[in-house]
Amino acid sequence: MTRVSLMILLLVSALLLSAPEAWATDEGSSEKVCSYFDVLTQLNISKGNELYTMTRPILDYRNQTIVHLEIALYGILGMDEKEQMFVASLLTSLQWHSDLFSWNPEDFCGITYIPSIPKKLMWEPDIIIEEMIAEDKAPPSPFLTLYSNGTVELNRGMVVVSTCLMQIFSFPFDTQRCTLTFKSITHTDKELRLLAQGSNAATRMTREVLRTQDEWTFCNVNVTKFSEDSIDHITYTITMRRRPVLYVVNLLLPIWFFMCLDVASLFISEKGGEKLSFKVTVMLSVTVLQLILNDILPSTSSRIPLIATYCAGIFSLMLLSLCETIVVMHLMEKDFHFKVKEEEDCSMDEDKKDLPIVNKGDTDKNGQTRLHISDRPVSTTSSLLPAVHEGKPGETELHLVVLGLLTEIRKALETQLEGGQVRDGKPGYWTRIAKRIHVVFIYMYLFSILSFVCYMAARWYMVVHHDATPASQC
Repeated sequence: MTRVSLMILLLVSALLLSAPEAWATDEGSSEKVCSYFDVLTQLNISKGNELYTMTRPILDYRNQTIVHLEIALYGILGMDEKEQMFVASLLTSLQWHSDLFSWNPEDFCGITYIPSIPKKLMWEPDIIIEEMIAEDKAPPSPFLTLYSNGTVELNRGMVVVSTCLMQIFSFPFDTQRCTLTFKSITHTDKELRLLAQGSNAATRMTREVLRTQDEWTFCNVNVTKFSEDSIDHITYTITMRRRPVLYVVNLLLPIWFFMCLDVASLFISEKGGEKLSFKVTVMLSVTVLQLILNDILPSTSSRIPLIATYCAGIFSLMLLSLCETIVVMHLMEKDFHFKVKEEEDCSMDEDKKDLPIVNKGDTDKNGQTRLHISDRPVSTTSSLLPAVHEGKPGETELHLVVLGLLTEIRKALETQLEGGQVRDGKPGYWTRIAKRIHVVFIYMYLFSILSFVCYMAARWYMVVHHDATPASQC
């Protein structure tokens, strides 16, 4: 009995020592190895099966395919005011349900999705952007993601070049709104329905992923849905506000500085041509800035931009100042010529004092006229000039010379008496008139400049603050 009990104990001990190895072997043999290939094999997704790419993945054709659309603005790459174009980088996500592809994750070791299925093996919705005018330059995403419940997801990046009707009336303090409208090309709303995230969600996602904004500040995204021609449309309205510092420094301030130079030139002396040439140079500088502005703003604007009004007003004021300078210089030049003529007449009078008076005398026996020379000075009045008579043939050479000299003096005195006198008979008359005009013009010019600048500032302020987008959202 004892020997039997001992043998039983030894057998039990051997079984206990060998049990863990046997359990481990059984447990190891029960593990199952799974792969994405097994799932694709069961779903019959392969390159040779083109039926899945031809039509919507539904079992009943009367059922609708619901496509969920989500976008986020990744970057504002540019705005072309001249061509009315908006360039942006977008991150888009499309999700729809397929009745043909689903599996039980428990049968495939818990596989819930396949991340890299080539797009050419499956159907995808034909969603386009209406405003897009150029081909997408971003590299296309070649893969789809398939989930076990039949959901298909397509994520891709896009570089969108679209049309955008810009309102540049308040440029450069403007706010622009550009729209991106998504729709299907061929499917009506009875076949394909578009759904999108809300405006708050789209704005929040954009703020999280936005990387570059160029000269713009992103404000918000507004999402609206409507149906047109039995096709669902989803419109994303992107609101942006321009950063005006660059244009203020490069356009507005230089034009204002040129205006200040023009005001300062009013105190330059009118003698010489330096003042006139300086004003013309300043006006040409403003013209160059206007040419730069013309390259920025569109030529088909329905309203004249405020900045164009600003430049035209400054240019008109400077042109008025130039005309005033020309008038003043003309008046002073007129008085200057009179002074020069007066000095010449005075010197001529001094010369005439030394000339004798020549009169005709009696005729001698030979029939020649005798000349009587008097030391009496010549009168400046024209009544004394006719006393000189033409001689006859045979007169002496001295007589002819003196007669010609007196004739020239007569012409000079007649010119002075007819057109060389000023209205009030006092020298410097036109200079005094020019100075009075200049002083009055300075006050009127400064008042006009201040009034114009205040008007433009008020207009810009009203237009900017009339915008419906609060500054806190930008």
